[in-house]
Amino acid sequence: MNKDISFDKDLNFNTRVASIETISLEDDLEVNSDAIEGNLYVSGKYKILDASTILEDFSFSVPCSINIIDDLDSDTIKYNITNFTYEIIDNSILRCHISMNISGEKMIRECDDDIVPDELKEIPVKERTIEKEDDDTKNEKEENNDKVKEDDKDSVSESLFSNLEDNGFTTYHVYIMREGDTIEKVISKYKSSKEALSLYNDLSNITINSKVIVPSNE
Repeated sequence: MNKDISFDKDLNFNTRVASIETISLEDDLEVNSDAIEGNLYVSGKYKILDASTILEDFSFSVPCSINIIDDLDSDTIKYNITNFTYEIIDNSILRCHISMNISGEKMIRECDDDIVPDELKEIPVKERTIEKEDDDTKNEKEENNDKVKEDDKDSVSESLFSNLEDNGFTTYHVYIMREGDTIEKVISKYKSSKEALSLYNDLSNITINSKVIVPSNE
C-alpha cells in the first residue's frame, strides 16, 4: 500500500497575529498495527503588529491519530510528512495544512477456520489392508513363488479432493489468495513447488479469493 493523505489543524492564538516570522513542524508519531499515533509540534516566532520589531514565541502540541484501514504488517509501515503550509485566519488562527505519505506491505494470512468448508479442514488419508492368510494360503504362496494378493484401496469419502490423483502427498493446505499475493509467495510459505501446485490448480486462472490447494509431504 502507498497512500497520500492531507489534513488541516487550526491553532488558536491568545493575541493578535500580524505575521509569522519563523515556523517549524516536528513529531513523535509511533506506528502500531492499526494506527499512527502521537503528537505534532508546531513552533516558531510571530509579530503582533506589522510595524513591531518584537518577536513573540509560540509553541503548540497537537495530538494526532491516523487510522490504518488496510491489513498491513506493522513492521513494514512507514510514514513521511511530504508538505507543510499555513495561513493566518482572522489574525488569530494559524491554519496548518499537512500532507503525509503512508506505505506498507499487506500481511499474508491463512484462511480462517470459520470461512473454510468442513470438508477442507480434514483430508482423509487413504489406507491399504492385506488379507489375513491361513495355512492353505501360505502353502499356495510357496507353491506359486510366494505370490501375495492385496485388497484394493478402501474407497474415500466424497470431498473436494475426491477427483485428485494420488501423487504421494498425504497433507494438503488450502490457502485463500489475498491482494498482493503471488504463487511464488505461497510456494515459499509452504515449501512446495510450482510443479506440485500445477497438479491440483489451474495456475493460469488464480485471482484474489481463489482457493489454492497446496500439497505437502510434511
